[in-house]
Amino acid sequence: MSIGDGSNTDIWTDPWVVGIPNLSPTMAFSSDGLRLKKVRELMNSDATAWDNELVEQTFRPEEAQKILNIPLKEGQQGAMIWTPHKQGKFSVKSAYLSILSERKMLFKPPESSKQSRRLSKTWKTTWALKIKNKIKVFLWRCWYKYLGTNDQLIKRGILVDPICSVCGSAEEPLDHILFFFPRAVKVWKHAGLHWEGMHLSNFTFQTWWQDRIREETEEKGACGEQ
Repeated sequence: MSIGDGSNTDIWTDPWVVGIPNLSPTMAFSSDGLRLKKVRELMNSDATAWDNELVEQTFRPEEAQKILNIPLKEGQQGAMIWTPHKQGKFSVKSAYLSILSERKMLFKPPESSKQSRRLSKTWKTTWALKIKNKIKVFLWRCWYKYLGTNDQLIKRGILVDPICSVCGSAEEPLDHILFFFPRAVKVWKHAGLHWEGMHLSNFTFQTWWQDRIREETEEKGACGEQ
């Protein structure tokens, strides 16, 4: 994320601080941070410098220092950049390599070489799918929980109600939004799709996507044999 004047960058959900987990800062003093929404609010009146006192009061010391070290570009709006690429440009190859390098930090190591091979195969197949890159990135963000769902916001220290604000009947993790939220259920139903195993306690986006990749691989294998 290139900050610019910060007017279109969300403090709590956009990945804008390089060098911290998830690239998004965590509130140090909840009462101070609740009113803040955009990065622009952390700057002085003309967006030429950071409001040092506000930044230091709002975030943890190590995160505040990283924010204060970010250079500001006067008169420019923020823009998304792909940090794993030297020029900030997204490519399927750089995304895949980024996943491989960060996997150990984001997840516990696979319990066996079989699981490791399965995970590697899942993402090799995913990046090779003939779909738009933005969909592949969305799948990647879902897998690694890089989305601003209530449960993830709470983990970052943001005070939000864990209950889904729309249906009010369940907590709001990613799996609820994609599969069990009433509107999501209707979408799958109207699309004529039904996923096996949704009633199981271990049903997650990860297990669902690995099943879809397995079906894709088996389908290609069957076509190749004909």
